[in-house]
Amino acid sequence: MKNSFLNKPSFFNSIHFAYSILIVLICLTYIPLILYGGFGTSDDISLLVNTPNSYIEALQQSLIRSGHSSRPIYAFVQITSLFIFKDHHFLYTIYRLFLWLVIAFLLIRIFELQLKGISKLFFCFFISFPIFISAHFFNAFQTGYLWAIIFWLCSMFFIEGTYKTKGLKRIKTSAFFLIMALLSCEIVFPLFLLNLLFPLSINGFKWHLKSKSKLFKTHFSMVCFVLLFFALFKVFIAPLYQIETGVYGFNLSYNSLLQSLYYFFCLFIEIPLLLMEVIPFYKYMPLIFVTFFIFPVFILLKKRREIDSILIFPYARNTTSYFLITLCFCSLVFLFSNYPSVTYGNYNKMLLPSFILISILLSNLFSFLFKTRCWLLIPCVLSLWVSSMFIQVQNVCESWEKRNFVSQHIVEKIKPHNDNELKLVLCDVPFYLKNNYNDEHVFWTTWDFDAFLKLKGAPKNKKYLPYNYNTLVNSSIDSVNNINNVMKNHPKTPFLNVESSVSFQKSYIMFKKHNSFSKSNMYTPCFRKRLRDKLKSYF
Repeated sequence: MKNSFLNKPSFFNSIHFAYSILIVLICLTYIPLILYGGFGTSDDISLLVNTPNSYIEALQQSLIRSGHSSRPIYAFVQITSLFIFKDHHFLYTIYRLFLWLVIAFLLIRIFELQLKGISKLFFCFFISFPIFISAHFFNAFQTGYLWAIIFWLCSMFFIEGTYKTKGLKRIKTSAFFLIMALLSCEIVFPLFLLNLLFPLSINGFKWHLKSKSKLFKTHFSMVCFVLLFFALFKVFIAPLYQIETGVYGFNLSYNSLLQSLYYFFCLFIEIPLLLMEVIPFYKYMPLIFVTFFIFPVFILLKKRREIDSILIFPYARNTTSYFLITLCFCSLVFLFSNYPSVTYGNYNKMLLPSFILISILLSNLFSFLFKTRCWLLIPCVLSLWVSSMFIQVQNVCESWEKRNFVSQHIVEKIKPHNDNELKLVLCDVPFYLKNNYNDEHVFWTTWDFDAFLKLKGAPKNKKYLPYNYNTLVNSSIDSVNNINNVMKNHPKTPFLNVESSVSFQKSYIMFKKHNSFSKSNMYTPCFRKRLRDKLKSYF
């Protein structure tokens, strides 16, 4: 009886202590984001400023946008959250964090055979700090991606028991949630492979395949039907009522093939580099505290391995191959869309399906390593992992503060120059912070920059365009928002230029020829961006 009593505190001092530290780290990371974070630099402020006051009208306008015509649920959750939370950016942050909590809970519930004991603990660490899909946490109106994952997880939940009595009904329910997932955001489609490879039944996929199960054939047909239905809807039906032409997010080409190949470079090279680039930031005391929190946890766990061996190392079915196959399958996202597969900036959101798979795979790998002499590698990686998210949150909070300060400064400068004849105002602004870690933007899109200045009180009869030295001298940088490409339509239009002071410029052509640009806001992209650009130059 006495020994039994003594064993309970030992368990609390190991696993429970580890979860307690995880909760502390989560609070230290995300409470500053709630308190000091703000809106993103993509479309957030533009939506706030330019959305009609009528909910129905706003929803109708959103549904006919090319980006939303095939994502009606995305449009619905975007407009609904805007009308509920309005301009209270901290509410959007709490909402996104809550959705991520739901995703983590469902993943643990559905993949409970793969995530037990110490593996579950590792998974909670990885999933709580989405370091290379961080754009989902920093942009208010992109929660359609998260809802797509939630709907997919619901479909996985309903294939539990599929091959038992009344299995056909559960297959239909699962297929319904697959459709909902695609109508939220189509990048979730590679995960559908797990619906086929990973039927959560006792016998598993291989047994049903060999036995030529009729229900399995029905299930396979249903998943394929959902994908075919959505493909036809996206390519042929949605373009009929959208206001722009073309099929949004579908751009199969030679370049998209290169993007899909780069995806593997991104997984095996960029992610380790992302962690290694944390090391120079260890001059900041908070990161040292993170390390001091994590290392004692795993030292204690290692000491308790004999007592807690059953709890820490449970038997789990070997499904690693299913996750690896699906991880490779995720390259199709970039093959079809031609979006960049990168771990930095706004477009790291495209790696969302991959992040889930990598978190599960790393959790299983670390469970194995924990039994070996290489176990110290685990707290080292997790310290860098948590610190990476900590730095990104800190930078996003700082960029929001800087964006507010710079915008207000610009507004104060241009108010005395309210000349109705001058419709263009070009502003030299910082695109990134000086301590750029993961290309967290200060300013980025032209439409969001314009909307933010008008929200701050700038005259609404003008168009405001951001630039800096980098974008002036290189028109290939971010071509959609690049000042050179935007000004092609206004080469001889007089404009106001805002640097340290406001000056009148007769034309953009003369402004460029003058060749005396300020370098105060010149920036250096993060190393992974420079590496990618170097590789692109060879193709």
